[in-house]
Amino acid sequence: MTRRLGGQRIGVVANRHAGKGEAEVMDVVCALLRQLVGQRLVAVDGTLERGIAEEQGIDCEAVACQGGGSGASAAATALIEAGVGVIVGVGGDGTLCDIASALLEGEGSARLLGVGVGSANVGPLVSVLGSDVNRLARCRLREEAVHGVDAFRSGERIGTAFNDVVFANSFFGTRNGRRVDLDAAAKLSGEDRPAEPSSVCDRCTWVAKNGSRLVTNEEGWMAQVLASPVNEA
Repeated sequence: MTRRLGGQRIGVVANRHAGKGEAEVMDVVCALLRQLVGQRLVAVDGTLERGIAEEQGIDCEAVACQGGGSGASAAATALIEAGVGVIVGVGGDGTLCDIASALLEGEGSARLLGVGVGSANVGPLVSVLGSDVNRLARCRLREEAVHGVDAFRSGERIGTAFNDVVFANSFFGTRNGRRVDLDAAAKLSGEDRPAEPSSVCDRCTWVAKNGSRLVTNEEGWMAQVLASPVNEA
């Protein structure tokens, strides 16, 4: 399926901390917004992307973030509630996963177009690299479904991952171009802070694929497990 961005409201979400940091993200967002001049742009008020649009004189509707939340997930949720048809995310694999998770949780049928400016940019949600963002104005887009891994804790679903799930207290991130280990529990609460990695597996930890258990920890040997949606089976 191919489609163009025009004819629908386009939300923009950027992570100012992605990859090499704010300067690089600002350059990519500037280039992106110039490519989208004349489209019906929407951004959360007070964000980097909204500020750049204002500075550049680019018409961009501002929406409020309900509940005072921050970060890519909260911004994406606000845009979904505002009824956008597409969200263009600018960030790394983690940022794009946050936006995609908000799309899964929210109502509506908005699509995600991922602009990769992170340190890795290896996930299936990256549609174009930041260095190639100028191509967006000249190409038709093909819609593709991607696989995900649902993560549960004590029987409760806590999210979906599109690169991998690591059974640990921390996850990989970048801040100002440097690799850092970030606190996973704090992330679920909307906070951002570093953490020393350690295992969270116990004898009740198990991994299943399509309903069939593949790995169990009954003997207590498991330290950490990485699960990734790598194929169709």
